[in-house]
Amino acid sequence: MKRSDQAAGASRAVSKGRRIGFALLPLISTPLLYGLFWIIDTSRFGVRVNGPGWPMDLLLQIGFGYVLLAFARRGWPVVLEQALVMGLLYLGSAIKMSLMGWPITVDDVGSAHELLRVLAPGYRVLVIAPLAVFLILFLWNLRLRRSSAVAAAGCAAAWLVASVWPAAALAVVDHGVPFSLWNQTANYRNRGAGLYLIISGALHERLNHAGVPNRDQVAQAVAVLRSWKHPEPVIEPGSTKRDLYVTVLESFWDPSLLRRAGFDRDPWFGPFRQLWQRGSSWAMSPEFGGGTANPEFEVLCGVPTRLELPGIVFKTSLENDMPCVPALLAKRGWHTWAFHPNVPDFWNRTHAYRRVGFQRYLAKPDLKLDDLNGPDLTDASLYRQALEHSKPWTSGHPAMTYIMTLTDHWPYPLNTKKRPVLIHAASKVKDVVTYANSVYYCSRDLDQYVTTILAHDPSALIVALGDHLPVLGTKLAGYLESGFIPSVATGRFSPDQAEGLSSTPLLVIDGTKGPLQLGHVAEYDLPRLILPKLGISPPAWMRLLAPPHGWHVRTTLSLVLIVKPDGEKILCRSPKDAPECREISSWIDSVKVIAHDLVMGHQYTLQLTKTIPAPSPKERGQAGAGE
Repeated sequence: MKRSDQAAGASRAVSKGRRIGFALLPLISTPLLYGLFWIIDTSRFGVRVNGPGWPMDLLLQIGFGYVLLAFARRGWPVVLEQALVMGLLYLGSAIKMSLMGWPITVDDVGSAHELLRVLAPGYRVLVIAPLAVFLILFLWNLRLRRSSAVAAAGCAAAWLVASVWPAAALAVVDHGVPFSLWNQTANYRNRGAGLYLIISGALHERLNHAGVPNRDQVAQAVAVLRSWKHPEPVIEPGSTKRDLYVTVLESFWDPSLLRRAGFDRDPWFGPFRQLWQRGSSWAMSPEFGGGTANPEFEVLCGVPTRLELPGIVFKTSLENDMPCVPALLAKRGWHTWAFHPNVPDFWNRTHAYRRVGFQRYLAKPDLKLDDLNGPDLTDASLYRQALEHSKPWTSGHPAMTYIMTLTDHWPYPLNTKKRPVLIHAASKVKDVVTYANSVYYCSRDLDQYVTTILAHDPSALIVALGDHLPVLGTKLAGYLESGFIPSVATGRFSPDQAEGLSSTPLLVIDGTKGPLQLGHVAEYDLPRLILPKLGISPPAWMRLLAPPHGWHVRTTLSLVLIVKPDGEKILCRSPKDAPECREISSWIDSVKVIAHDLVMGHQYTLQLTKTIPAPSPKERGQAGAGE
């Protein structure tokens, strides 16, 4: 054989070897990357994926690797592209689980814009950089050929099948893996990031597609909810035409509950502590560490969010004008004002506030930024400006003044020239100390705001509460340090710990009667408590949404907590956990239909509940207004 023929044969063998290596690349790179991220997630964040779904998760990642390979000129950039995407999914989910208690979901993808706007520049880079590098690599390595068309057609076909036959598609990729609607952490651990993201996306789509129930479905849900007895509102004489002040405070909580933090003084302003202790009430939030707009929606409209509606309701599904508290009051002559010192469209508030009934909304561009903590307007300035605009006790009309604060947002910056650091602690978690100093000034400003209102408007109804608990270090370090929770695994929480992780301080001042003692109530319970104090019977649809038996029920993304009138707490990770869990599951199913009908459907509920009688005169008192 000639030397040239030998060289050509060797060249062909090398070329064939390269083609084989190129074709086998995802089979080699994907398991290696999968194992690497599994080790990091397990050792660094304590998030272990060990359920029966991980082999399918691995196969999905291998399939994704072959899709990338079909568009690639060279093999090594594909490995980098895989590493970037898998790192974002697996490390990102582990980090989010350690901070918030649940992994990355499709809802987070839809909320990415809001996330990037609140993150500090360094964290923003950590989110954007992998995506930017991936895009650059993909375009630089792009080569279109027949396999590219096949891959594109295969992805399109998979998308079509999943859209037309979602149940069948899910059965194929998720066959036999336990799924709990009430425990997303367990769902993630049973699957892994890729498969979980597909399942959460399917759940999101199911909630959206199931979001427009027909009249018969709504009628059936109304009948189920009517079968339970609900406490009727008691409307007190002389309670009409009072001014209403509602304040939802960003990340407002009581750090003194961190027993081992070692604070050298009370992290709340003393007079406010004394005021709150007269009622010692708590509001249970659907969120932890973020998602503020969902607590807002609950407080304003009386409709539960998590488990009932997808994502952040203001942004994902609020398509109708809603008869919420601001709308009901505006219809009866109240002037309704909303104030929030962020950009107007954050969480779609410009449209959402209008849909729930606010006549005026003033945001960051409308306010004087005359006193800042970091980039955010302080509560003291916000309260002062809100009263200057709404003029509740001098306008000649009853007013609702609604404020959503911002200055206590993570990472809790403080203008130490005006607000010196007063509180020190033994805690090793930096966020614990910075948060304690931030919330001290928030409690002081709130106390002074309440004092100002009562001095000029002694009959006022004042409601103030936190939206959710604060973020205190990675892996919930601030909470773990003090034994507030036993671990980052939400499945191990006791009922008391679940209640603690959802409960924010609640203050309801009934004019000259002072703070009310309400115990633990869900945030969506508040409209049914507020309206009777203003001489208005809550609409029939709102009364129907109250949980049965006088229970207070907190739905979250990961679990359901039932608080009975006698204080007994039941934690439901699935409807099978207890008879009460099965009963509340039926309630959730019916509430979900009503919520979707009101928020994004045809609002048949409003027609079907017109025939439900209002409370009797004895129950209503002497001054009750009709529906």
